[in-house]
Amino acid sequence: MALSNRKSSKKQTHSDGFLQQYGLNSSWTVSIVIHLLVALVFFLITDSNKHVAMGQKQAPTASIDEPIESLEIEPIINDLQIETPTLEQQAMPDLPDLQAPSLDAISMPTPTQSDPMIASSQGSLNFSVPVNTTYKSFSSQFANTNTNAKRICYVVDYSGSMVIAFEYVRKELQKTIQQLSPAHYFQMIFYTGGTPKTLPHDQMIRATQQNRVNTLNFLKTIQLASAGNQADAAQSVVAALKKAFNFKSPENQPPDLIYLITDGEFDHKIVQQATRQLQQTSTRKIPINVIACGNKDNQSNLKRFALQNKGICRFVTTMELDAAIAQ
Repeated sequence: MALSNRKSSKKQTHSDGFLQQYGLNSSWTVSIVIHLLVALVFFLITDSNKHVAMGQKQAPTASIDEPIESLEIEPIINDLQIETPTLEQQAMPDLPDLQAPSLDAISMPTPTQSDPMIASSQGSLNFSVPVNTTYKSFSSQFANTNTNAKRICYVVDYSGSMVIAFEYVRKELQKTIQQLSPAHYFQMIFYTGGTPKTLPHDQMIRATQQNRVNTLNFLKTIQLASAGNQADAAQSVVAALKKAFNFKSPENQPPDLIYLITDGEFDHKIVQQATRQLQQTSTRKIPINVIACGNKDNQSNLKRFALQNKGICRFVTTMELDAAIAQ
């Protein structure tokens, strides 16, 4: 034990000698050790924070002074995605109630030369009548005058004085009969001395195919006849006009228009006075168109007669009359 104490004493003596050699005592030694430990702990803490900060550091980004506008990318639309308006989305106008027009309201055009034609079944007849035609109005033509009248009466002078003009009149009547549509009604009254001659009906007839064929046959039978003096001729004109005013359609409607075809060889005062009375007693005033043929001396009287009856007057030229005879 004494030996161990001596060894311990020697170590202590040696340690103290070492500290004394460098001018250090035990208190300084403890202070240095503490400072070293503090420095070591500070170093470890600082180094740890540095690694953490480096781990959280982000990559640098470029800095641009001018702002960049964002681009708008329109979506791709295929055909199936396009919305189309439906009938429910569209505003539909109110439509009036539609009713089928009556026969009086139907507009019917006149057939042209290109329309299909059929010949009469009667062998001697050289005329043909258009069929299977679509009509759009009541328009018709006679002696180069036009009308939209639906119901027409033709009052025709066939006295001997019409010898130059009658062939022209016959051909114009043939043409207008072929133009009439099945919606038209018509009647023909031929006058000279005595009782006027009419189509074999007591009313206006519809312009059916068969009625037109029959009328064309009737026109072939008309031959000129003597009318006597101008007073007798005037009475024949009045009788023919009276028949025209009294003719009715099957619907009991009077004519819409009367054609007077004449050379004017009659007493005009008698005819004018009688016609005035017929207009006054008629359910409505009926226009009278005058087709003046032949004698130029009667043109002024015939024109006045047409104007008094709300109609027109057309004078047929000598050239037209000669052309009809030459055909």
